[in-house]
Amino acid sequence: MKGGIVLKVVVSGRVQGVGYRNFVLRIANELGIKGYVRNQSDGTVLLQAAGSNAQLDQLLEWCQNGPPMAKVSKIDVTPIEENHFNEFKIIR
Repeated sequence: MKGGIVLKVVVSGRVQGVGYRNFVLRIANELGIKGYVRNQSDGTVLLQAAGSNAQLDQLLEWCQNGPPMAKVSKIDVTPIEENHFNEFKIIR
């Protein structure tokens, strides 16, 4: 994504087994964000998201709440080197 911002986001809490990745996939696609989301072995969810400031701010707002069964306790956000994503997808 030319000129876009890329964020690495690690979401902690009850975020696995509650539909969190599918929730993020839907929101990212609605917002036009590229990147991916995946579960990590430590129980967190990792996403890398590329988009404009406004798009990413909206995504982070949604990530703070998550789907109904999720309970987000913490979100760590780190800007990273630009990646060239073509879509947003779930990595298993």
